[in-house]
Amino acid sequence: MGTVTAVVGTDAVSRAARAMIPGQEPDYADEFVLVPKDSAVASAEAWARALFGDTPDRGQLLIFRGLLRLHLARTASPDTVVGFAVVDRADGAIRLQASSDFLRCHLIVRARPDRIVLTTAMKYTGRRAALIWTPLAAIHRRLAPGLLRDAEGEMGAVEQSDA
Repeated sequence: MGTVTAVVGTDAVSRAARAMIPGQEPDYADEFVLVPKDSAVASAEAWARALFGDTPDRGQLLIFRGLLRLHLARTASPDTVVGFAVVDRADGAIRLQASSDFLRCHLIVRARPDRIVLTTAMKYTGRRAALIWTPLAAIHRRLAPGLLRDAEGEMGAVEQSDA
């Protein structure tokens, strides 16, 4: 498995990720970078689907719908990943977005052969946002490296089965 590094803070995430987030500066942002063991030649969208799936599982539903109250698509589609809307497809990058009545969540995946970057950015739009997201952010930061490593394993398995 590859190595994962992380930065936390709106000023710490890359300019490339911040440029993909429209409007005001987010209130929370983090970025996890996977340097894969082997070259990873796949689209950002393929990586996003490997990271999160097409539809939310029970744990994701608990967090996304139950705790964050995000409005998610109910069925899989080419225009959604894990229920989040695909709002931007750029060269080597994809941005997913979902909102609730108190926050807007952006998930950005950027893919290059030598690194996969997952950026999470939250814009608080209501008073409850910080109270809810702050403890969840700590859990998110513990889970994100494993998500990237699991996706790396899944992408490697897909590449091997295609060979």
